[in-house]
Amino acid sequence: MAHTKSRVLWSVLVGSIVVAAGGFLASCVGNDEFRTLSTTRSAEMDRRAEQLRSAQLVLIYSASSRNNFEPCGCGGQYEGGLSRRATVFEEFRKINPNLVALDAGDLIAGASPSPTVALDHLGQAYHELGYDAILVGPEELTTGFGEVRRIGEKQSLPFVLSNVKPKDGPGVPEVVRIERAGRKIAVIGVVGASHFESSPHLKRRRAEMVVEDPASAVARLTAALRPASDLIILLSHIPASERDGLAGKLGGVDVWIDNPGFLSFSDKKRAESQPAKPFEGIAPQAVLATSSWENDRKIGLACLSFPLTGPKLASSEMFELAKDIRENPRMLEIYDSYKFSSRQVLIPRLIPAGSRESRKDFAYTSSASCQGCHPAQYELWAKTDHAHAFATLVKECRDDDPACWACHSTGFTEASGFVSPAETPELKDVGCQMCHRVDLRWHPMQKPKRPRAYNMVQTWHCSRCHIEHRSPKYRGNENEYREKIACPAMDRPQATTTQPAGGPKTVSP
Repeated sequence: MAHTKSRVLWSVLVGSIVVAAGGFLASCVGNDEFRTLSTTRSAEMDRRAEQLRSAQLVLIYSASSRNNFEPCGCGGQYEGGLSRRATVFEEFRKINPNLVALDAGDLIAGASPSPTVALDHLGQAYHELGYDAILVGPEELTTGFGEVRRIGEKQSLPFVLSNVKPKDGPGVPEVVRIERAGRKIAVIGVVGASHFESSPHLKRRRAEMVVEDPASAVARLTAALRPASDLIILLSHIPASERDGLAGKLGGVDVWIDNPGFLSFSDKKRAESQPAKPFEGIAPQAVLATSSWENDRKIGLACLSFPLTGPKLASSEMFELAKDIRENPRMLEIYDSYKFSSRQVLIPRLIPAGSRESRKDFAYTSSASCQGCHPAQYELWAKTDHAHAFATLVKECRDDDPACWACHSTGFTEASGFVSPAETPELKDVGCQMCHRVDLRWHPMQKPKRPRAYNMVQTWHCSRCHIEHRSPKYRGNENEYREKIACPAMDRPQATTTQPAGGPKTVSP
């Protein structure tokens, strides 16, 4: 029977404060049920496993996978990935089958070269992982409701979105109803209205959609769902500018799982330096958070009980998907299929752009072309990690993944840039032109066509790949990194952070 007494609103925030997850991993692995995760045993591990077993309901949640089937591995960080997530899901369900799996959106990165291919394969993976409710995030909306519905129907995915609908045609359900452990659970989901202004890809879709204020949608649905629900869960993707206003208007919600999206480095540093500030009406001990660029490396775990006074949050933790967790073979098969399908889509599109005949704006060529006039600089480059960037993909068996090519080749997705190892082998690795943006058709015989500033090493270009998720030691150590690649007797790297006009054209996704 659904309870009607006043409730305490719990907020499970995926994306504001960095919290340690290793302790919970250590506390879980080692019990017999976790034999595939580790072989270490301790009293604390047994206690945590017992806590999971004794919970009346277990919530397991994720967010912002953003095309990350498997961990990037750059910087030596191999945690995360769907194959490890699948193993953990399997082990958790063995201990307590009363588990509800939730995702707060952004399965894909909508601006990627092949977002529909990614959504198709991630949809297959999420179906086999057994998710009970998945928020349609801003990144999914960039593909349009038609594509979201197609994948949802094809893979039987429990998509939910309560405050955004298409102007024409059907959308996705605004409520997902679940029955687990004899409890009636209702899941609703909202995205922030400001996403439609801040995202250029989503802004183009705005005219196709009707957007309701998130707080209004939540109030409307909770009033209708409350009498027949034992637990109401809100999944949201709300920017910080909207989150405080929403927090005080969720009186009918029991559990709130929010995904604020991909945080910038300044957001991360600010979050680390400030303590958690509970929102109005939220119990401080119920606030949980993790940095959003680690969401494919960790999953949330919350244990609930149902006393007569209503649902109670017994514990909530972030579980690290450590690299020593066994990888699920089926998820690796789906990943292989994704890589193959991505290549089938991308390569035919890129070959015309990469053909010699079409190189009208900027011509990429081998770094060996620079050696004749700049032997000292070439010799230094050949000793850097940039010169062996593609070899690292081969070593890790990732050289067939187009998602890795952008940061391990020269000019990928740009006109005349890298197409594939077979089509453009001379553009493997991070070549000279990725830093010194000179057009070699004009450079040997006259002053470069482009402004001089554009021919220096630009840090805006470095930060396209050296982001926190892939290169955690780069931020704050930019000068040290630049010195490693600075060419002798040439322009020193400049700390320019904005992209100048007139750069090489990018092939549209």
